[in-house]
Amino acid sequence: MRGEKQQETAVKIPVLRVEKPLERRFHAVHLYAMKNTIFFLTLLLAACSKGGPAVGPPSLAGRWRPVSERANGQEMWMPYYYDPCRLDDQWIFDARGTYTIADSGVHCTTGNSFVRNGLWQLEGSSLLLDSVRYEITNYSEQKLVIECMQNMRGFPVHYERAFEPVSR
Repeated sequence: MRGEKQQETAVKIPVLRVEKPLERRFHAVHLYAMKNTIFFLTLLLAACSKGGPAVGPPSLAGRWRPVSERANGQEMWMPYYYDPCRLDDQWIFDARGTYTIADSGVHCTTGNSFVRNGLWQLEGSSLLLDSVRYEITNYSEQKLVIECMQNMRGFPVHYERAFEPVSR
């Protein structure tokens, strides 16, 4: 045995190595997320400006005079449907959220006098008058047009009312 070379068997111990491509992929994902975050934050900051006060629609508060009322396209704002003294009534909206429909100009006789009070509120493009929701289809300093669907004796009726300001 002396002359014979001993054959050594080498035992290989597996070594756990971290693959470089996996490491690179991990860093690439984080870098991509960071770039996107910075991009969106920059975009958000760029959207901010020191502009003046926001200009919204004109205030509904004030005196409005009805100029048109339609039911399913048929004009209703005329003496045939209303007493002539009602054709010049004013709708007065105050800033606190109350409104009054009052005689103006030609006053109705005592028995026919008409005054109505209620609550109003703007919600986006809707106007609530005593919990009846009207859609505002035209709203400016010169004109207000509101529409709603109501049932009259079981039939759907599309109402449209138009107003002009009395004085601003």
